[in-house]
Amino acid sequence: MSLAAIRTELKTVIEAVSGIGNVYDYLRYSNSEKNFKDLFKADKKINGWQITRQATSEETESQNYNNIRTHKFLIWGIYSAKDVDASEKTFQDLVEAVTAALRTAGKSPQPLSGTALYVEPPQVEKIEYRCFGGVLVHSVDISVEVTEYVTF
Repeated sequence: MSLAAIRTELKTVIEAVSGIGNVYDYLRYSNSEKNFKDLFKADKKINGWQITRQATSEETESQNYNNIRTHKFLIWGIYSAKDVDASEKTFQDLVEAVTAALRTAGKSPQPLSGTALYVEPPQVEKIEYRCFGGVLVHSVDISVEVTEYVTF
């Protein structure tokens, strides 16, 4: 198990959600506002997701001298807001699909395809409107904690 493997598997799980748009397993950045916005465009609208680690705690497991690490990941999603298209409902459905996919992948006999020891249920921390490169978007912060063994 490793941080890189867990991060890759989280990306794979989210990418499998229908209608998800662009998914990145790190925080994207560009010096150009246009290039930055283009990273999140899918089907002529803003629809993108990023995954980053916010924190890691570690403790010793005394029985076999391994450590247990728990990573807190932030999954940030944005989606173009357009009232006439009822984009709020579409976005809320995407949020539900992402959390369902994470929940399922975390509860399988091999959590996150065997990259994790345990996965806590995903938490929808905040949903709000934001301005993203001059475009009004729906935004969500989803957190998920993933535990792994570390042997040394």
